[in-house]
Amino acid sequence: MKNEPISQPDAAPLDPAASIALGLATQLAQSCATIESRFSGTGDRLTECAMRLNEVSAAHEGLPGALDSADFASAEASLASISRELAHFGESDGSEDTAIVELRDLAARMGEPLVELRRVMLLLEIISANAGILAAELSGTNGELSAFTGDMVSLAHGALNGIAGFEHLRLALLSQLTGAAAAGDRFARTHADTLTHVRERLDGHVEAILRHRRSGGEQYSDNAAATRRIAARVADVVSAMQIGDITRQRIEHVQQGLERLSEQLQPQAETGDAAGDTGDDTDARRAATAARLRSLQQAQLRSAIEEFGERTGFIARSLPELAADTEQVLADGDRQARALTDTSSDTLTAMLEDLRKVRRLFSDFRAVRGEADRMSAAVAEGIENMVAQLRTIDRIERQIRVLSFNMAAQCNRLGEEGRAMMVITQQLRELAIRTEQASELVRANLGKGAEAAVGIAGAKARSEKLSELDGATEDAITRIEAASEEMRGHARTLSERGPGALDILRKAADAAQTLDEAEAAWNQVLHELEAGQGAAPEADAEIDHILFADLRRAYTMDSERRIHDEMIGGGTSGTDSEGNEPAVAADDSDDDFLSALF
Repeated sequence: MKNEPISQPDAAPLDPAASIALGLATQLAQSCATIESRFSGTGDRLTECAMRLNEVSAAHEGLPGALDSADFASAEASLASISRELAHFGESDGSEDTAIVELRDLAARMGEPLVELRRVMLLLEIISANAGILAAELSGTNGELSAFTGDMVSLAHGALNGIAGFEHLRLALLSQLTGAAAAGDRFARTHADTLTHVRERLDGHVEAILRHRRSGGEQYSDNAAATRRIAARVADVVSAMQIGDITRQRIEHVQQGLERLSEQLQPQAETGDAAGDTGDDTDARRAATAARLRSLQQAQLRSAIEEFGERTGFIARSLPELAADTEQVLADGDRQARALTDTSSDTLTAMLEDLRKVRRLFSDFRAVRGEADRMSAAVAEGIENMVAQLRTIDRIERQIRVLSFNMAAQCNRLGEEGRAMMVITQQLRELAIRTEQASELVRANLGKGAEAAVGIAGAKARSEKLSELDGATEDAITRIEAASEEMRGHARTLSERGPGALDILRKAADAAQTLDEAEAAWNQVLHELEAGQGAAPEADAEIDHILFADLRRAYTMDSERRIHDEMIGGGTSGTDSEGNEPAVAADDSDDDFLSALF
């Protein structure tokens, strides 16, 4: 600072000691300008580091925890249930398939009696033609024979129509049964090994997950605890970083004290009442106040420098150690995480693949079952229609018998003339017998077909059970996919947050080596204060208690108050020697909490 000459005649020259004190205050003010930003920035980064390490710790616990959750336990229980039901499914008697094959065979076997019935009705037409010729020769004698032959032709035509309808129904049914049987065969060929293979693999997957859980739980719990401990140590360093703000405030208070010292060192004419002096102040009192004030600022500055050096030293030592420990813990955790995620991911992927195979099996079964359900309805309708057609044939067979009986009676009345017609009557009886035999065979097959159709309908309960099982499988897939995604999320956290935390620590460790740069400037100020120290005032010399009370009220740290009270006195016990109000009580909530770190 350059002193300008004062033009006023009563201006006193600037005291050199006051100028020095003011210059020292300026030096302290300049050092405070950078300390806060440096410590604050490093502290913020370390806070972020601690947060990242806590996320890493949670990820370490979450990796095996994803396999130990309630949702995943439910999926495991579903796997066990699915495996048991697949065993029952594979051990089923195949009654539905058997019923379809049996129905198909029955429908095929009904073709032979239908051929016989058609043959009989064609013979009936031939016999009717022969009977018509004989009836024409005998028509002059008896016109009733011509009526009989006409009935024979009508019966033959009706029977042939009924047989044709029956055959159409049989062929349609046979086609459906053949298609259903082929679908069943395809299903069996496609999934011949699926049931056994998947069931065995599902059991293996459950055992593998149990192994992963046993091996990973304790190990990852240790990793999580180690990472949490490092995060807590980082938090301790973050707390220690508050020394920057603490010291800044203490240096500012020393700066203010030096400014007051400069005022005390100014000649009385320069300061006047502005310095707070009264007309009663004496040079001795001002000298004693300045001497005591200089000693106080020396003590305050020395204490601030010592505490700052101690804590920045702790920070400078701790951060490189933390970086090295973090690097080791993260490397171990990353290696274990890769081992768990790789093996469990393979297991979960294989598990999902097998469960999807089970779902495809269920889907194929539903397709086959749907065909069987449609075919079952068609079988029931077809059998009902064929039974109706069979009743028509039975009615024609009875009419043939009645016709044969009536013709025989008529021929007996004709005597010798009716002998030729008796041969036709005998043929009619034989055709009636053959019709009855063929009808009985068809009827027996239809009865067996109705029983077989019950077996197809009875498979619906099994289908409904598999539908429930399919729903359980879908739910298990959803839960396992959620566990897989959760594990992938934790793995991403480890791969992203861990290296970032380590990078912050390394940079903070480098920055911590220069945190004490301001200490050299403070020591220089302290040295100059000590060099300018004059003779100590007498112990009972009067001082300006109001000035010192003002200084004490500005303190924010308990350590400042203790030093002040030790050197100046007063403090918290009543009034000072001038009768002024007590100084502000010491606040125990300042920087004492940091002492636990050192």
